[in-house]
Formats: sequence, C-alpha cells, structure tokens
Amino acid sequence: SDFVEEQGAARGFLKTALTGSSTALQLPMAMLAERFGDIMFLAMGMAWVAIGFMVIGVASSFLQVLMLTLCAGSGGSVQHPVASAFVSREYEGRKRGSALGILNFAGDLGKLVVPAVFALSLAWYGWRWSLFSLGAVSLLFSAIFWYVLRHKDQRQRAARQAQVRNGLVSPAAV
Repeated sequence: SDFVEEQGAARGFLKTALTGSSTALQLPMAMLAERFGDIMFLAMGMAWVAIGFMVIGVASSFLQVLMLTLCAGSGGSVQHPVASAFVSREYEGRKRGSALGILNFAGDLGKLVVPAVFALSLAWYGWRWSLFSLGAVSLLFSAIFWYVLRHKDQRQRAARQAQVRNGLVSPAAV
C-alpha cells in the first residue's frame, strides 16, 4: 500500500498547499520579473514546478510530499502576475483584451486537459510515474518557451536601460 493513497482526505490538503504556495509569492515574483525579465522568470517558474513534480514522484513519506508540494507551488507563483504583465506590455489597445482573454483561456484549457491526461496516466502507471512524467514534459515545455521567447527579455532590458538614460526611472530599478 502506498502512503499517498493511504492519506485519503489529506490529498485535498496537498492541493491546498500547492495553491497556497503558488499564491503567496505572486507579488515578490512580479517585482523580481520586472527587474530581471518576464520570460526568464516565467521559464524558471515553469521549470521549478516541473522539477518539483518530478521530485515528488520519488518522495518516501507524506511529509516529504507536502514539503515538495509547497516548493513546487512556489514556482507556480510566477505565472499569473508575470504572464499577465507580459501580455499587457506586448499588446496595445483593443488587442490587449483579446490577448489577455487568450492567456486566460489557455490556462483554463490546461486546467481541463492536464488533469484528464493525468487521471488516465494514474490508472495505467500510478501516481509516481505520472507525476515524474508530467514534470518531465513540463520541463521540456519550459525550455522550449524560454528558447523561443528569450529575445523578449533582451528587448525589455534595453527599454529599461533607455528609461534610465532618459531619467524616467532610477538606476536601482534596472
């Protein structure tokens, strides 16, 4: 018998821990991303969650699963504030609303599709392999995301440096 399967109602507590830790750090992550680059932080957040899920798959106690869930969730704190800010800066006027709508739709679609695929994987392979595989696929996506969009961070840094040169922001903001 497996310790996570034996926990019953505590699985709901794991979901609460994941959501709580991803919520708790949203403001600090948004501030750091403004300084160091949206794309880098989004990719790092995705990778952090992915690695967290992979490591949860090899945990040997419920306490380890709980602590690793808290850690994985902290990587998820990047997505909402940073992705929304990035999309808002990339699109102007009426296009901004559509772009934010697409971002939110994609997130909701992911919340629909990933649990369904994960449930099928659970039935065939168990929770450990399923979490490890989910993490591995997510890690791959985070690397592709960063590679495809990394030039956006360079453009963002150049714009901030121009603001400093023009006296619009203090050097400490860059």
